[in-house]
Amino acid sequence: MKVLTGEGLTKPEIETILSALSSPVLSDVEQRLLRWTRETVWYEPRVIQNSTRRLLGEVGDQVTLDAVGSAAISNTLVRLSLVKQ
Repeated sequence: MKVLTGEGLTKPEIETILSALSSPVLSDVEQRLLRWTRETVWYEPRVIQNSTRRLLGEVGDQVTLDAVGSAAISNTLVRLSLVKQ
């Protein structure tokens, strides 16, 4: 949370963003990224592919690449943490 408060967000705003993956205080790009994130939670390949194509058209190559890379790393870390338990 410290990183997010450093971005100018209050603790209640951060809690809303993390609990709902949405918030009116976020920019348009942030809202689009969070929509994409919500759509990848259930790991349905066709849904992810379609959503990623839409994201690519909305935010461009670099932001989409960053989002996909972040999701891949996060997914790997979550799966590894489950193996360790």
